[in-house]
Amino acid sequence: MPPARLTNVISIKETTRTKKQSISMKISEITCPACGSCYAVAESATVSGSPGHVECAVCGKALANWTTPSFRAYRLELAPEHKYVRVPTPPSPVPIAT
Repeated sequence: MPPARLTNVISIKETTRTKKQSISMKISEITCPACGSCYAVAESATVSGSPGHVECAVCGKALANWTTPSFRAYRLELAPEHKYVRVPTPPSPVPIAT
């Protein structure tokens, strides 16, 4: 099974006024290699978590594994049954002269 793809990585940094603390977060998208479900992933750069793994909520296959002590949250954005079906390109209405 090929690894899941990460796309559209966005970094967010916010400093709160009441606390002299900076909150950094990386937002990205990941696609399940087994069923094609799309997920949004938020990974905190300042809050520590633990190594772990996550399974796809739709098909149950492995979605991601990580060994770094980072805090990650996954949200299902689009399940395969809600994606548009690929429609083949229709033939040209004008005959091609050969």
